[in-house]
Amino acid sequence: MRLQTADSKEFFFLAERNRRVASILMVMPRALPTLLVLLLIAFGATAEEDPFRDLMADLSSRRPERRREGLMRLLNDPTLVPDDRWERTRRSLLKTLEKDRKADLRGLAARCLALFPDVEATGRILARLSREREWRSQRDMLTALSGFTDEALVALAGKRSFREPRDDVRALWVEALGRSASPAAVAILQKLAGIPTPWPVAQAAALALRRHPSVRTIDALIDLLWSSKPGVRSAAHNSLVVVTGNRDLPEDPPGWVAWWREARDGFVLPGDRPPSPDVTTLPSEPVTIPTYYDIPIRGNRVIFCLDVSASMWGPKIEAAMAELARAVQSLTTRNRFNVIFFNERPYVWRDELIPAYPYQKLECVTSFDDLETKKYTNIYDTLERALGFAGLGRYALADPPGVDDVFILTDGEPNRGRYRDLKGILAGLAAVDPKKLVRIHAISIGDAPKELMAAIAAQQGGRHKHVDARR
Repeated sequence: MRLQTADSKEFFFLAERNRRVASILMVMPRALPTLLVLLLIAFGATAEEDPFRDLMADLSSRRPERRREGLMRLLNDPTLVPDDRWERTRRSLLKTLEKDRKADLRGLAARCLALFPDVEATGRILARLSREREWRSQRDMLTALSGFTDEALVALAGKRSFREPRDDVRALWVEALGRSASPAAVAILQKLAGIPTPWPVAQAAALALRRHPSVRTIDALIDLLWSSKPGVRSAAHNSLVVVTGNRDLPEDPPGWVAWWREARDGFVLPGDRPPSPDVTTLPSEPVTIPTYYDIPIRGNRVIFCLDVSASMWGPKIEAAMAELARAVQSLTTRNRFNVIFFNERPYVWRDELIPAYPYQKLECVTSFDDLETKKYTNIYDTLERALGFAGLGRYALADPPGVDDVFILTDGEPNRGRYRDLKGILAGLAAVDPKKLVRIHAISIGDAPKELMAAIAAQQGGRHKHVDARR
């Protein structure tokens, strides 16, 4: 009887427990969405409360794109790192600087370390820089050490400015010397200006010297006016105007020599002169305006479109490349530029507008060596591709840098593209850029002027120029 009583109690206990479980299970499907939402809110709040944890997760990720994203976030917002957690961040950045396989990430790590400078970090950047060979990371590391006066770094920069085998990298080191406040760095720049050097190095020296006005700097810049390279001469001329305040003399070496012979003794630099109510502030525009086939390049943002179709083979493409190289070299540091090569379709040299510093200009000019003339001619799609950098048309960029001037050179009539006839091309351009925000200048090269080129320039507010194929 006791056994039956016990079994009976156990039976009722189990039945009651099962009933409660069943009731909970019946309620759960209705409550589950609410529980999930609460969990997600709690998780999101927790993540938002500690952005530093997310930053460190990115910096230590195995995926390069996540590490790059984390470094860029830190560059844009250093407050992500609390004061008491900088040491941990510093160790992570030093690891990236010294061991990461991606050159651009090593450079970004150096720039992040410069946000919280200390003697050890500066020394580690310098040590890495001394053995770095990738130009991308070199540029960022030099930027991180901007304004340096360290004797070891000045000596390293001087050595690389003279002995670096690549002209483009030499130009980077010369630029870095210009940002240094060391008298030794200025002396190196003045020496570079007085000896034969490749044009990117000489141009970089001319730009760097304007940061260090002195009588000896004026001597060095006048020496650079005698260069056979127009880009070097224009850079030296603009720097002379900045350093001396003399805007009356053109880019003429004998004229500057004669003026300086009379003015040198007792010359007072503009920054050392007492202010005068009769003297107006010098305008910041460059004195020397770069040109392309004698058409002034007045806008700061410019795109060149060069025809590389089969009909351009021979003297035409050689003349066109020589003039484009001259124009690119003559661009000032205020300019940003790009090049679109085209035959039956457009080929963009870079996905963005590039600042016109010696390294970038040399990189562009040397890319001409790989050009091959072939296939047909597509003018309309090329122009619409250029207008895409202004946020216009089918190829509009999501974050357009804007364009002031487009130059297009061709020798033939279009036989490929969305529109191929004069009326269709003009109507298409008018629809894409109805307010004529971008000036389009057109150059026809060959035996006779092209009606289409003249019409495009007239409609889009630009200038037309016909040049002989032998030029």
